[in-house]
Amino acid sequence: MVEEILKDLKTLSLKGPIKSVRDGSNNSIGLTFRNALNIEGVLNEYKGYRVNASALNNNSRNTLVPGCVPDWKRSLVNNPKEILDLCGIVDDTGKYQKKLFCSVNALEPNTFGLYLKVKRNNELSEYLVKENIHKQIAVWDSERLTHYLNKKQKVVIVSAIKQKKEDGIYFHFCLAEFYIGLGFEDFLKYISYGSIDMDHSISLKKGSKTAQEKGPSFKISKDACSHLYKTYKKYELID
Repeated sequence: MVEEILKDLKTLSLKGPIKSVRDGSNNSIGLTFRNALNIEGVLNEYKGYRVNASALNNNSRNTLVPGCVPDWKRSLVNNPKEILDLCGIVDDTGKYQKKLFCSVNALEPNTFGLYLKVKRNNELSEYLVKENIHKQIAVWDSERLTHYLNKKQKVVIVSAIKQKKEDGIYFHFCLAEFYIGLGFEDFLKYISYGSIDMDHSISLKKGSKTAQEKGPSFKISKDACSHLYKTYKKYELID
């Protein structure tokens, strides 16, 4: 299947720069890529692989596990609002009543006093260190995390050169990277290394009693991603 997908991607690359389907959109490169390969749905699935596109030399982190909330029944906190009450700050812009936008890793507490910890029984937890407080506030269910990771067992990331022309933005898809085989224990190991961190994106609008949570999302640096997977292959699409 790798050879078949690679053939399709090389055929796409031979078309040269393709005009963006939506100029100005943050995800215009992904939308253009999906449109070019006739990929439908929100999962970006193509012949058994999860596929995505990004700009060439884009060093932003890759999302491994999006929106995986803790096991509230086993956690000290029972919902995102309680995390916000413990660690959130007032929003000076006035857009929110309170907010918590931050990254959390296992190497050291962040400015909000939050850090991740992988225990010997392969349990992932989040701790809070603040003034006289040092306690575990959240625990993730291992089966739930594994369920998310199983969806990322076969991934292709295609990179494109962005070109600006008189009539709009164009993308020339030129590089494909295949990531195959992702284990739960390796995922936890890279969290303990600090290569995988977790993003909180919690906010409370003025007048609301319910906090909005766009995470937590676990992300990995692009360099570490090639080592996390059991198989990594990189192909130039332009001969």
